[in-house]
Amino acid sequence: QRGAYNFVTPCSNADSNPSLSFDFINKYPLLKKLIIWYQRVSNENEADENKDKFLNHFIDTITDNLTKSKNNFRYSNSIKNFALSLYILGGKLTYEFLRLNLPGSLPHLSLLNSLISSSDSRISEGEFRFDQLQKHFDSLNVQYAFGSEDCTGIVKRIKYDSTTNTFTGFPSLLDRGVPIKSYYQTDSFDALKLWFNSIDKASLLNVHMIQPVQSTDNSSIPSPYLLSAYGIDNTATANDILQRWWYIFNQSLQRNIRIIGFSTDADPKYLRAMRLMSGFLGALPNFQVHQHPQAFQIKIRSHWSWFYLREQQLLLFFQDPTHLVTKWRNRLLSATAELCLGNQSISINHLHDIIENDTYSKLDHGLTKSDINPKDRQNFSSCLKLTSNDLFNILNATADTRGTLLYFQVLKMIIVAYIEKTTTIVERLRSAWCVVFFCRLWFTWIKFKTFNLTQTRNNNKSRYFITQPAYLSVEINAHNLLYLILLVKQKQLPPQALNIPIFNSQACESIFRNTRALSGIYSTIVNFTVHDFLRRAQRLSLLNDIKCKQLHSGSVDKLVFPVHYKHRVERQSSFTHSQLEIDEIDIERVITDAYHHAVDMLEGLDILNLLEKKHVLGLKPLSEYLFRQLNSNSQKHNYSSQISNIDDEVFESDDDNDEDGDDTTNDLSMNEDNDDSSINNDYTDEDEQNNTQDLINTTKKDFSGVKVADKVEPHIEHTYCKVKLNHDTKFLHKQTACWLLTEEKIQCFDDCLHLLNGRFNQLHTLCVDLVHIHHPHEILNQDDLPNLKCFSLSCYLTTSFYNALILPLLYRMSNLEQLGLYIAITINTAFIDGNHLKKDIINRMSRLNQFTFYIHSFMFNCNQLDFPSTEDIQRTFIDFPNNNIISYVDYFPEAKEKELPVINYKSQNEKQSYESNNDSQNLSLIEYSFLNELAIVKIHDDYIEQFLFNTKTYLQNNVLHINYESLQRVTHNFTRENARTNCAKINKLKLYGEATCPNSSLQEYFPYAKISYLGRF
Repeated sequence: QRGAYNFVTPCSNADSNPSLSFDFINKYPLLKKLIIWYQRVSNENEADENKDKFLNHFIDTITDNLTKSKNNFRYSNSIKNFALSLYILGGKLTYEFLRLNLPGSLPHLSLLNSLISSSDSRISEGEFRFDQLQKHFDSLNVQYAFGSEDCTGIVKRIKYDSTTNTFTGFPSLLDRGVPIKSYYQTDSFDALKLWFNSIDKASLLNVHMIQPVQSTDNSSIPSPYLLSAYGIDNTATANDILQRWWYIFNQSLQRNIRIIGFSTDADPKYLRAMRLMSGFLGALPNFQVHQHPQAFQIKIRSHWSWFYLREQQLLLFFQDPTHLVTKWRNRLLSATAELCLGNQSISINHLHDIIENDTYSKLDHGLTKSDINPKDRQNFSSCLKLTSNDLFNILNATADTRGTLLYFQVLKMIIVAYIEKTTTIVERLRSAWCVVFFCRLWFTWIKFKTFNLTQTRNNNKSRYFITQPAYLSVEINAHNLLYLILLVKQKQLPPQALNIPIFNSQACESIFRNTRALSGIYSTIVNFTVHDFLRRAQRLSLLNDIKCKQLHSGSVDKLVFPVHYKHRVERQSSFTHSQLEIDEIDIERVITDAYHHAVDMLEGLDILNLLEKKHVLGLKPLSEYLFRQLNSNSQKHNYSSQISNIDDEVFESDDDNDEDGDDTTNDLSMNEDNDDSSINNDYTDEDEQNNTQDLINTTKKDFSGVKVADKVEPHIEHTYCKVKLNHDTKFLHKQTACWLLTEEKIQCFDDCLHLLNGRFNQLHTLCVDLVHIHHPHEILNQDDLPNLKCFSLSCYLTTSFYNALILPLLYRMSNLEQLGLYIAITINTAFIDGNHLKKDIINRMSRLNQFTFYIHSFMFNCNQLDFPSTEDIQRTFIDFPNNNIISYVDYFPEAKEKELPVINYKSQNEKQSYESNNDSQNLSLIEYSFLNELAIVKIHDDYIEQFLFNTKTYLQNNVLHINYESLQRVTHNFTRENARTNCAKINKLKLYGEATCPNSSLQEYFPYAKISYLGRF
C-alpha cells in the first residue's frame, strides 16, 4: 500500500507547495483520510454523480480559503445559500458558533445581511409584491392561483424602518381597501409625537398569501407566496375587503396570473364580502362584477332548485375548513347552546359520561378532558378525536346519544370533504352536499317546531342550531366546490384546480406560526410587532426561494432540507384525478344520493314527519322553501354604481360569537342588525399614551448609548429628526424618537424588573400598573437606580411578596422623591401600618417628599387575643406630615381572617347608618350608570342586599362576582322578589365558594346570565 501514496502532485504554486511525501501525509492523518475519502467518492460518483457533491464542494471551499488571507475568502452561490439557510433556521448565535469554529467555511454576517437586503424577498409594510409574484410564477411555469387573507394579534409597538424611512406599527390607511404604502413618513419629531398622541397603534397584522396551482408537468405542490402584510385595527369593513380582492384580481390578471378565488377564516365581514361578490343571498345590482370579461360561466342543463349560486362568477370562495371544523366543535361546547335533533339532544355531557365511565378507558375512546375544554377554541386535533370510529361505536351503543353521534358524523363529513388529502372528488362532493342537506333539514325543522316556552327565553330558537356563520360557510363551500368541479368538467380550468385541501387560509396561519418560531433562543417574547414580522417574513421568503430553486434547478450540489416524518409527503400532490374521471361524474346523481343519505340519517327522530306534514320534505320543496326563507331574511344588497362607493351600513352582521352572541335574536334568521362586528375582536389591548412635551428637557449631558448627535453625515440624515434638547439643536435618531415616545406596557413583576435591568438607566419617572406580582425569573442586573425620581406601583391581584420583592425593588431607588404604592398583600404577623411604613420605606429614602398609598393587608389564622383596633392603627400615622389617612380593620372570625386597608385620602367628616325595615326605601335609589363589573364576594350580607335590592340600587347589564352561599341566603334560595329585578339584568354571573350543580331556580332567577362556577375566591 505504500506505493499508492508515494506522492501527491501539487495543484498550484510548486515553489511553495513541493510534492508531498508519504511521510508528510502520515504526519497529518486528516490528509490521509481525505485522500481515502476522495478516492471512494470518485469511485462512487461513477454510478451517482450527484452524491455528496455539496459536501465535496464545502470541503473544497474550506481548504481553498485556508490558503488565503481572510480578506480574500471566496464563497460560491451554493455556499452562500447554505449559509443563508443556516442563519435563518438556526439564528445568529448558532451561525456565529459554527463560523468561528470552522474557519473559512462560512461568510461573515455582514455579507449575509447584504444578501438579505438586496434580495427580491424584501417586504415593506403595505406593499403588494405583484412583480415578484410574476417572477415566481414564471419560474414555476404556473398560471392559476388561490388567494387567502387572515389577520393575527400582534405586539402594539411603533418602530422605525431605516430601509424605507417609514414608521411601522400604526394602522395602515386604506384607499379603496388597499393600504397606502409608506404613508407614515416624516422628518419632524412634532409630527411623530402627534401620531403617537392621536392614532391608535395597530392591534392586528393582516397578510395576503397566494397559493399557486401546480402545472401539469409538476407533481409537487408549490409553496404559498406572501403577497403583502400590514398593520390594521378593527375598523375595516366588508367594503374594504371587496375592493381589496378586486384590486388583487386585476393586478394579478395584468401579469397573466388568474386568481381563481379567495379563502378566509369565516369572520362575519369576510363572509359578508363573499356573499355580495358571489351573489349568494346578496347582490351588487349596479356593479355587476360577474360580467367581467374574464368571469367564469358554467352551463347547467336543467334547473337545479337546490343550487343557489348564479352561473356567472368572477371569483370563487371557500371558508377555511379548519376554522369551520373548530366552530362546529365550539358550538357543542357553548354554554348557551341547547342543540337538539328531534327527540334527541346533542350534549357535551355525553362525552363527560364516557370519559368518567369506568367501563371505558382512554384506549377505548382516545379522549381526554382537554378535548372538551371550551376555552381551547382552536383545537383541531380534538376535532379529529371526536370523529374517530372508536368513539362512534361507543355512542352508537346507547340510544340516548344518537343526536351527538349524528353531530359528530356530520363533522367527519366536513373533514372528508375539504381537509383529507386522499378523498376522491366524488366523495368530496357527496360529503359536502350531505352536510348541506342535513343542515337544511335541521334548520327547517326548527323553523316549524313549537318549543316549550319554559325551556327557552323569548321563544329564541337560534340556540338549537349551529351558528349562522358556520351554516353559511357550509353552504358557500359546497356551492363553490360544485362550481369548481363544473369548471374543470367544462374544460375552463385544468384538473389540477381540484386539489381542494390547499384552497384554504392555513397558509396564513402557517406563516404566523413560522414567524413566531424565528425568535432567538434568548428571547421569551413569542409574539411580534409589525416590524418584527416584516423582517422575519423576509427571511422566510428567502428560505422558501432557496428551497424552490434547489427543487427545480439542475445543480449537482443541491442542499437537502430536513422534513418532519409527518410532513414527508405533505407537499407531494394528492391529485390523481384525470380529465376523463372528472368528465364521467354524474353530478345530479351524486347530489341525489347525498340528499337521501341526509334523510336516512334523520330517520326516526321526529323530524321527517313534521317536514312531511308541512309539505317541505323532498329535495325540491325543501330547497325552494329554504331559499325563500334565507333570501327574505337577507339584506345583502347594494345599489352603488361602482364598487368604491359601497355603503357598508346596509349590510347585515352575522355575529360569530359561539358562546353567547347567538342568543340575542328572537328566531332563526340569516340577518342581524348589529354592523359593528369586527375582525378578530379578541384583541382589545388598551391604547398606549405619551406625555412628552414639544420641547425636550433633560438633565442628561452625555448621550452615550443613545443615538443623539450634534451633526450627522448627509447620506444618513434622513434617518434622524432635528429636535431641541434643552434649547440646543440636536439630531435624534428616529428609532430613538420612537423609544422616547413609547410608554412601556408592563403586566407582571418580571416585566418591571426587565425594564429596570440597566437598559434605561436615565429613566426619571416610571408608573407601573401590574396584574400580578409573582416570584420572577432570574434577572441578571439589579443595580441601584439613582436617576429614578418618581415611581408608582399598583397591582390588581393580591400578592404575598411584599417583603421579598416590593421592598428590595424600592431600596434600589435611593434618590426617589415621589412614591405611590397601591397594593393588596397577605401577611403572617402584623399589619402594614404607619410604623412599618416609617421603618421600611420613609426612613430609608432621605429625599422622599411625597408618599401616597393604598395598602390592603390580609392576615389568615390570626390570634384573636391580639386584635389591634382601628384606633390603634390610626395612631401609628399621627406624626405623618399632611396627614389625610384613613385606616380601618375588618375581622372575619369564621374565616379566621382579618384585614386592614390603609388609605391616605381625606377622611370622611361624618358617617351615618340607616337601617331599612322590611326593605322599605328610606333613601333615594342609587343608579350606577357606568358600572360594568361588580365584585361583592367577601362582604356582609347587608351589602349584598344594598346592591341587589331594586328598592335600593338600580343595576345595568353587569357582570356579577359573588359567593354562592351568600347569594343563596340573601335571595332566600332564589325566591326573594326584591332582588329578582336586578338579578334579571345580569349578563354574566361568576359564583365562588362551594357551589352545587346548576339548578333551575338559580337559572330562572338569572334568566339572561351566563353562569360560571369558579371555586374558592
